[in-house]
Amino acid sequence: MFDVEKSIAQANGLFNALVGYVRGEGQAHDAYTVEVEVFRDLLAMGLQIMGIWFGTKASGDVGPAIATEAGQVLPREALKRRRYIMVFGELGLPRWYYRGDEGPGLFPLDEAANLPESTYSYFVKGLLGQGVAGRTYDGVLADFEKLFGFRPPKHTLEEMVPAAAADADAYYEALGVPSPPRPRTC
Repeated sequence: MFDVEKSIAQANGLFNALVGYVRGEGQAHDAYTVEVEVFRDLLAMGLQIMGIWFGTKASGDVGPAIATEAGQVLPREALKRRRYIMVFGELGLPRWYYRGDEGPGLFPLDEAANLPESTYSYFVKGLLGQGVAGRTYDGVLADFEKLFGFRPPKHTLEEMVPAAAADADAYYEALGVPSPPRPRTC
């Protein structure tokens, strides 16, 4: 479980250290160096703040049992950890699992937070997907690492791109055929 109060204290500590840096030691550095340092520290603060957000959701604990739409009652079974990787870094999310005697169980946190099935956040997947057109996967991943400080494995991108493209035909079909332009009259 996340200790929300501890995460808040850590985020405040990171913020105060960053302000101290820009007012103190950072004064001896050039703008580029300070910008890079501020960006890296903001990513670290973002990770703490996302931990606070998830911690406030109480790991998806909705009580001793949950009723499905089909009327099946699923008792709370166990707290299970899941990797979740965002632009800020990785969190190990503890999530309550509800499961009955038959069929699949549920993780209420996944639905409440709109978590993707994969380890990577929708934002990370979107950023990686935007960089793919006309570029090598290695180039996209190298740029991502340069910016965010970590490099997703190549197989993640290899799996993600075809999955994203699978919706393209349906998207364009939904747009319909555009009307022809009206002739101009002078």
